[in-house]
Formats: sequence, structure tokens, C-alpha cells
Amino acid sequence: MILEESFHNFILPSMEKEARSILAARAKNWLLMEYGKQLWNKVSVAPYLRKGNSVDNENEEEAELRVMACCWGPGKPANTFVMLDSSGEVVDILYAGSISSKSQGVAEQQRKRNDQDRLLKFMTDHQPHVVCLGAANLSCRQLKDDIYEIIFKIVEDHPRDVSQDMNINIIWGDEAFPRLYENARISTDQLPAQPGIVKRAVALGRYLQNPLAMVATLCGPGKEILSWKLCPLDDFLSPDEKYEMVEQIMVDATNQVGLDINLASTHEWLFAPLQFIAGLGPKSFCFTESFCKGWIYF
Repeated sequence: MILEESFHNFILPSMEKEARSILAARAKNWLLMEYGKQLWNKVSVAPYLRKGNSVDNENEEEAELRVMACCWGPGKPANTFVMLDSSGEVVDILYAGSISSKSQGVAEQQRKRNDQDRLLKFMTDHQPHVVCLGAANLSCRQLKDDIYEIIFKIVEDHPRDVSQDMNINIIWGDEAFPRLYENARISTDQLPAQPGIVKRAVALGRYLQNPLAMVATLCGPGKEILSWKLCPLDDFLSPDEKYEMVEQIMVDATNQVGLDINLASTHEWLFAPLQFIAGLGPKSFCFTESFCKGWIYF
């Protein structure tokens, strides 16, 4: 009787508590590893390689990637097209709110033709290698068809205005990360006076050009990277647990890839991974960045 009572009242509850504790620890450890795995898949992907270029191509001019990033707009703001050069800097911006209009009204059809002509000139002038279209909703499918229509028109009606090897591909881009960048303070510092949809489009294009640098941009003091939903259950992880994993992944990825200091010194957004170079850290990162930009003189 005494043994039975002690087993049910003391030993069994203690074993149950210990089992729950072990299972919870294992589950959290698995979730943390899964969170890190998803982040690694995001930052370890290579920059987009345009068609016709091999990885071993030694011609730097051919390896440069000009991106036209597109974000669908409901009207205010309008559909936005941002042209980025090979270094991820904004070259030009185009707003075309009527390009996907389905209205049969005379005035609206004229505005649609005007937007098509403007986009045709925009693409002919800048000749992007790839078009990255944000997958925001079903309306983006129509926008994609409209862009393809412009590309076909360029090839058929304006062959002399473009290079012979022009082969523009349209790819979908996830807008989850660009929206975080759009609302982050760093986007205002890097792109002052630009509306949110332009910031989002810039992040969309830059992520295609350099995923690691773009993700590192949101690993600053605000730690906006923690708001990126990488797996369905990551809400069960604390911010400290997540950021510790973020640091581990970013350090591993950055030290495998390295950083082009010469290029970063003239393009601020490319400096972000510097904080994850082994032996530096946030404080040394700020000093090194300032020194490389020539802000500190001896």
C-alpha cells in the first residue's frame, strides 16, 4: 500500500515531468536545427547566373547581371519596375499602373498602350538580363504575361535596338523578405526618399544578385531578420535562440564565400556580411566599414 502510494504520488509524476522535459528539449533542438537549415538554404544559394554564362566564365563584363525587379501595385502605388545595375544600385524607376488593365474603355485602353510603350522603351534602353517579378497575388500572373508580350515585341519589332544575345527570362521572387526590408530602418538609410514599393523591388532584385549580402542587411541592431518566417513553428523559439542560430549560419556562410572589400567600399549594401567575418563582430565591423569608405583618416 505504501509502495503503491509512493509510486503513484511521487515516482510516476517525477518520471512524467522528466519525460516531458526531455521531449520538450529534443523538440526545441529539432526546431532550432530546422530553423537554421531553412536559413542556410536561403543564404547559401548562389547569385543568379544568367543564361549562356558558365560558372567558370572569366569575362567579367559578361558575368555582370542587370536585373529589372517588378512589384505589382493596386493602383496607388502603381505597378513598379526598378532597374538595377550589376552592383545592385538603382539606375531607373518606372511606374505603370495601367499595363495590366482589363477595362475596355477607350481612355483606359489608351493608357494601357502608353504604359506598354513606356515599358518597351525602358527595357530597350536598359536591356536587363533577367526580370524578377514579386509573387504577391494572382494578378501577378497577368503582369507576367504582359511583360512577356513586351519582350516578344522587342525581339520582333526592335531587333536592332538590343544585343544579339538578348535572352530575358522572367522568374518569380518571394516578397516575404523584401517586405521586411521595405519596413526596416536600414532601407530608409540606404534608399532615402524612395517609396515603400521601390524599396521592396530593390530588395527583390538585390536578393537575386547577392542573397547573402541582402540577408545580412537585416542582421543589424534592429534584428529585423527575426521577423522572417522561415518555418511554421519558429514562434516557439525565443528571439535570443533564433538570433544565436542566425549568427552561426551567417558566420559559416560568410566565411565560406568571403567579401569583396573593393566592391563593398563603393556599394554600402554589400558591406553587411562584414560583421560575420571571423574575428570582427559588430563593433569592429563598424570601424572597418568606416575605414574602408575613407571616413577615418590618420
